[in-house]
Amino acid sequence: MLALVLIAILPASGVWAWGATGHEWVSGMAVEKLPDSVPTFIRTPEAAAEIAVMGRELDRSKGAGKTLDAERDPGHYVDLADDGSVEGILALHKLPVTRKDYGMLLRAGGKT
Repeated sequence: MLALVLIAILPASGVWAWGATGHEWVSGMAVEKLPDSVPTFIRTPEAAAEIAVMGRELDRSKGAGKTLDAERDPGHYVDLADDGSVEGILALHKLPVTRKDYGMLLRAGGKT
């Protein structure tokens, strides 16, 4: 009981949200839950393992410097609406090639 009380009152140290392992788990589970409409080669165990490992890479590059961060941090994720569109503005399969064009489309739709 004393140990629990000490743990509760000691100052907390910094924590890393999900960490690398959490990102791997979430990415791997996401691949396993993909619908049948996604091509089979993406849903193979080998692809799931590769995607799971790659799921942590954007967090690893955060803070790498102004040029890298300016391009990559805003693209860390996209918000999908219930209809599968990005921010309710454009279809996921119609995402533009560049972040600049993506931002322009979001702003035209009233989002940032």
